[in-house]
Amino acid sequence: MDKYTAPNVKGLTANDTTIYAAGFIDLRLDGPVVIDSPAGAYGVIDDYWQCLVSEIGPFGPAKGKGGKFLVLPADYKGPVPKGYFAVRTATNRVMYPARGIVKEENVQAAVDTMSKIRIYPLMQAAKPPAPQFVLASGRALHSIPPASYQYWERVADIVNNETVEPRDRFFYEMLKPLGIEKDKPFQPNERQKKILTEAADVGFRMAQALSMAPRLETANAYPGTN
Repeated sequence: MDKYTAPNVKGLTANDTTIYAAGFIDLRLDGPVVIDSPAGAYGVIDDYWQCLVSEIGPFGPAKGKGGKFLVLPADYKGPVPKGYFAVRTATNRVMYPARGIVKEENVQAAVDTMSKIRIYPLMQAAKPPAPQFVLASGRALHSIPPASYQYWERVADIVNNETVEPRDRFFYEMLKPLGIEKDKPFQPNERQKKILTEAADVGFRMAQALSMAPRLETANAYPGTN
């Protein structure tokens, strides 16, 4: 984002006083990946369940000075070269969202910091390729999970392309009667599609309602408020 986030960007937790950048990595394509994160970039490396792989910034291993992070697949057994902050992820796909903090209203300085980010496969570390940036300001972006039938297509994609965590086996069993099972095609008939579409729409509205008016007393973030 080479400008502040605008109303046409539907992003969870995004604010309009920060310059953002994001990279999405698929370790199945080229194996281990290097994220060269500059000083002044604050954020995280998250797996696809949005669980922390590594902090980026003053609280991470680079202590805010910037550095090269080497993201390794969970089953990687090869050598780990020196000179990297090596981190291991439980999922095949990884997210790297970063923030550039605007100081003294100097937006361009934050944009310049984000433009120093480099992401490339470890196999290309000797001669990293030139970076390619997509300037997203002005574009309509939508990062809210999809509702309707698309929701189930997204779930099926993740089930088929990610590892099964032991903690989630119970939920995977619940998905099988819906036709979502690892290494099997998701091909519901028209009747099933109609039911799944209605269920996703109702579930989306239930989540919104519970977010606005939680029924659990312990769900309040601050005393006396929702």
